[in-house]
Amino acid sequence: MARHKAMGDTPGVILVRMWKRASCWLRKLGTLSLLIPFATLIALASQANSQITSSQITAEPGGEARLQAMERALLEAARQSPDDFGAQQRLGEFYLQQNRLQEGIPYLKKAQLINPHDYNTGYDLSLAYLNSGDIANASTQLHTMIAQHETAELDNLLAEVNEKS
Repeated sequence: MARHKAMGDTPGVILVRMWKRASCWLRKLGTLSLLIPFATLIALASQANSQITSSQITAEPGGEARLQAMERALLEAARQSPDDFGAQQRLGEFYLQQNRLQEGIPYLKKAQLINPHDYNTGYDLSLAYLNSGDIANASTQLHTMIAQHETAELDNLLAEVNEKS
């Protein structure tokens, strides 16, 4: 999530990427048809290079129902495949996009346990910890990541964590 923003992508572009990753397993679950209107909205936002927020989606007719359907599908996928990195990571990302950090953190932690070297998941988990006020876990997560692969992005986030401690 945050890593993409640092690269200059708009939220619409980020959501399109998430949709592309999710559409394959949604087809397998048979829930893809529920999310087609949501995907269309995302694609239009991306083409217009506009920023899309969950409040804009919920303001659309049926938008709240679309978000709820997406959450149900993601939850079902995560429950059916508890050892699937992608299912856990997508649900965690969904909650982060909704600013529901406390709900997203457990799924990101589980995804990280499955694939501890995934940079995006580690970064998003660090950011979720920081934004939820869990400075100690944010610091621990960042130190672990920096030990594996130091980047300016991680150093900057660690500096922000240190400022808040």
